[in-house]
Amino acid sequence: MPDVDDACPVTPPGPNPDPKRPGCPFVDTDKDGIADADDACPLKPGKPNADATHNGCPMGKSAGPAETNESAAPAESMPEPSTVKKKRMK
Repeated sequence: MPDVDDACPVTPPGPNPDPKRPGCPFVDTDKDGIADADDACPLKPGKPNADATHNGCPMGKSAGPAETNESAAPAESMPEPSTVKKKRMK
């Protein structure tokens, strides 16, 4: 596939390419058959659901910070990299 048509020119599509992103691998972290891009709970296997907030989630669950790989802590509560002290290696 020419790079101009390839959404992932430096990544091989693998044995099961993603139909929504030409040239990209189909990523399914929890192996439930629902691509992570469409999976509301990409870290926990679940069933397809017409409601996007429940698609790929275990029964009765909807996506939360732990399932979506989003940090539970707000960005403003995270320390600035320049304020974090580093240990010196001896």
